[in-house]
Amino acid sequence: NDAIKIFEKIIKIQPNFYFAYHNMGNVLKDLSRLDEAKTYYQKCIKINPNYIQAYISLGKILLDLHKLDESAIVFKQALKLEPENGELHRHLSQVIKYEQTSTHVKDMEEIISNVNATHSQQMHLSFALGKAYEDMKLYNKAFSHWEKGNFLKRKEIKYSTKYQAKLVKVVKDNFTKDLFEKFKNYGNQDKTLIFIVGMPRSGTTLVQQILSSHPKAFGAGESNQFSNKINEYFFTQNGSLKENLYNYDPMNFNKIGENYIKNMRQLSEDTKHIIVKDLLNFTWLGFIKLIFPDAKIVHCVRNPLDTCVSLFKNCFVGGVDFSYDLIELGEYYNLYRDVMLFWDNILPNYYVSVYYEELIKDPKTQTKRILDACDLDWNEDCMKFYNNKNFMSTGSNSINIHKPLYKTSMQYWKYYEKQLQPLIDILRA
Repeated sequence: NDAIKIFEKIIKIQPNFYFAYHNMGNVLKDLSRLDEAKTYYQKCIKINPNYIQAYISLGKILLDLHKLDESAIVFKQALKLEPENGELHRHLSQVIKYEQTSTHVKDMEEIISNVNATHSQQMHLSFALGKAYEDMKLYNKAFSHWEKGNFLKRKEIKYSTKYQAKLVKVVKDNFTKDLFEKFKNYGNQDKTLIFIVGMPRSGTTLVQQILSSHPKAFGAGESNQFSNKINEYFFTQNGSLKENLYNYDPMNFNKIGENYIKNMRQLSEDTKHIIVKDLLNFTWLGFIKLIFPDAKIVHCVRNPLDTCVSLFKNCFVGGVDFSYDLIELGEYYNLYRDVMLFWDNILPNYYVSVYYEELIKDPKTQTKRILDACDLDWNEDCMKFYNNKNFMSTGSNSINIHKPLYKTSMQYWKYYEKQLQPLIDILRA
C-alpha cells in the first residue's frame, strides 16, 4: 500500500514514465486487484509500445482472468516486435491448445534449430514445444523437449540437495515435544490464517481456490513472506540456527506474528480468514505452531509421480529450483515425505491432509472436510470454485483452475513411465 502511494506520486510528476505504470501493475497484482493491474499494464504499453515485459505481464494477467483469447493476442502482438523471443513463445504456448496443423510449432522449431539460437531461446522454446507436442499426444517428443529445457534451466541456478537435507535435519533435531510444551502458552493468538502446505503441483492452488470461494475467506495467492521471516529471524546464511530454540525469547514469537498479520491484512482488511500458500512452509510447520498456535493447516497430497511430472513439465519464475533434474526432484520429494512423517509424529492431528485423487472423485465430501477443518460453515460457492474471480496465479495451472474438476490429470505419469525410471528408482529408495 505504501508502494502504491509512491507510484501515484511518480506518475503525477512524470505522467509518461512507463516504468512506473508497469510497477504499479505489479503491486496491484500482488494485492489481488487484477482488473486494476491490467489497466496499468495497458497504459504502460500505450506510452511505450516496445516494452516487452509489459506485454508479458498483461498477457499473464489476462490468463489469470481466464481471457485466453485476449492473452494470446497480447503475446502475438509482442512477437511482432520480437519474433524470436523464446519467453514470449513459451507464454503463448500456455494459452494455445495445439493440434497437428498448428503453425506456431513450425515457427518455434525453426528458431530452436538455428545454430545461433541462444541458451535462453532454447530453454524457453524447449518447454513450449514440450507443451505443444503433449497437446498433440506425441508424448516421447514432448518429454525429450522437456528434458532439454530442464537441463538448460538447471544450468542457470544454484541448488543443493545437501542444503535442503541440512534444513530438514535441523528441524528434526530441534523441534521436540518438550519444545512445544515449553512454549505452549505463547505465540500470537490470532485465528486469521489458514496455511496451505504441500509439494507444488499437488493441488494446493485448487484447494486455495475452493477455500477462497467462501465469503469468509480470502486467498492471498503465492506468498513467501512467512518463509522469508523464518530465514531472517532464525537462520544464518549457511542454514544453521542462530540460537538454540529452547533459549529463544517467546515474546519474539508474538512480535513476528503481529508483523506478519499486519502485512497480510493489507490484502484483506475484514475477512475472517486469509489463506496463505507458500512452497516452503511444510518444512516450517513447527515455526507456524510456535508463532501462530491457532492457525489452521491444510496439507495437500497427490500421487508422487503425477506431482513430479507436473513439476518437470514447467518452467517456474523461482522457488522451485529442485525440479529441473529428475534425480534432484526425487531426492527433494523424499525429504518432503520425511519431514511430513516427522510432523505427524511430533504434532499429531495438527493439520488436515487432503488427497488430490479423493478430492477429484468425491469433491463434496472432501470440500466439507476442508471447511470443517478450517472452522468454516458449508457454502455452495466452494463447489463452484471455477467461477471465483479472486485468483492469484501460480503459472500455467491458471487455465485449469477456471474449469470444473477433471480426472485426466490422475495417473498421468504413465505416459512417461519409461523416461521417468531414474525418478521412480529414487522415490522407491
